[in-house]
Amino acid sequence: MSPSRRQVLATCGVALTAGCSSVPSFSDDDGDDQSTPEAPVPFLHEPTDWPQPNYDAANTNAAPAEAAPDGPLQRTWSASFDSRDVGHQATPVVADGQVYLTQVVDYGRRFPIRLLAIDARTGAERWRFVQGGDDAAIVGPQATVAGETVFVDATSDDGTTLYALNAADGQVLWSKRFDLRQARTAVPAHGLVHVSEPLAERDESRFAALDPRTGEQWWAQDVAGSIPWMATVGPDDVYYGQFAGDGEDHLLAFDARSGERRWGSTQPTQETVPFHDGRLYTLTPTGEEQLHTRLDAFDVDRRESVWSVEHDLGTTDDESGRDRGEFTVGAVTDDVVLTCVGFYGVDPDRVVAYDTATGDQRWEFVGEDEGGGDVYSTPTVAGDRLYLTHTQWGREGASLRVFDLASGERQATYDLPPDAVGEPVVAGGRLYVQTEHGVVAFESE
Repeated sequence: MSPSRRQVLATCGVALTAGCSSVPSFSDDDGDDQSTPEAPVPFLHEPTDWPQPNYDAANTNAAPAEAAPDGPLQRTWSASFDSRDVGHQATPVVADGQVYLTQVVDYGRRFPIRLLAIDARTGAERWRFVQGGDDAAIVGPQATVAGETVFVDATSDDGTTLYALNAADGQVLWSKRFDLRQARTAVPAHGLVHVSEPLAERDESRFAALDPRTGEQWWAQDVAGSIPWMATVGPDDVYYGQFAGDGEDHLLAFDARSGERRWGSTQPTQETVPFHDGRLYTLTPTGEEQLHTRLDAFDVDRRESVWSVEHDLGTTDDESGRDRGEFTVGAVTDDVVLTCVGFYGVDPDRVVAYDTATGDQRWEFVGEDEGGGDVYSTPTVAGDRLYLTHTQWGREGASLRVFDLASGERQATYDLPPDAVGEPVVAGGRLYVQTEHGVVAFESE
């Protein structure tokens, strides 16, 4: 996508949707005023961009092959932006030739968020947005991109503020305040920005959509529950999970544009639920002391699990005795569901692939360090390749590892800076890995 698109929109003074569009009319064909405006047009982006933390609003973490470099890789640039301590570094997002890197920076008594816009080709900084003061971040922020707008939130003791920024220069277009820090923002999809927040005084959760041009509420639904999770978006509906009591709905579906409630289910789930081909992939802690986790492939039309597998997450720590690892869904494709099992350096991490149709295990690879030091990032998929970063607990050194998606066999390994953190992302024929103070980029040799 040509950078001139951003320049054109900046000139037009409209930076929220592709093209020089104006705010929609509020009148019908007869000229009568109507109370409901036209819906915003869908956001435009290239399939080879990585505009959201998990690639798309469905949280698949799987991009087309064209998004990644082809063949052997070489490091093309590395950028570092501050020597200060960085308390949190979010997964980069990439759109329209810019890499967006979100950090929480230690300035002594203040811990503001900082969003950097970086030239994807050269690593040069284009602009930065810093927000501190009352919005000193205590929960890591995350950026998302929709059309010509960048969304980023800042969370503090007394709430969360969502900012909409012009992608051309980082100027604030609007901001919206949520009273509690457990608010989850923002997932752009279907021309709206989907958010969720707890309503503590009513022991309810509010699921809502905002107009991306103004931040005004487009629709909202209040549901019994306590802590809502981030939205997952399908072709027509938006899905929310939440922590709820016995007999209450843990999983809910709404029409993404109108907010009409489609259904609710008591199917338990944890945060960040991927959606692919009519199924949500949910995780439920089970067993004594919840040392097991069950993965369900939940069919949204039938509203039932079509297959499930269970993982033993128990591990033995010499200091604390029996402890629990972490189980997450890393990526979903047409053929496989990739899961990550992490043990915080006590046992080796592992990645397991399951057949999406049946739940049968396809393959598994386990860290090679018998002492448990191998730590893998969340996997990133591009076409038939899987990428992840590898570190060793308590030791220096990091590497980028490339695997064949069908077999799980390792194809290549590349050295990374010792302070590399987090999962790789691919966009526009490049691969990016964040470091503690910046980002490093790879291209094809």
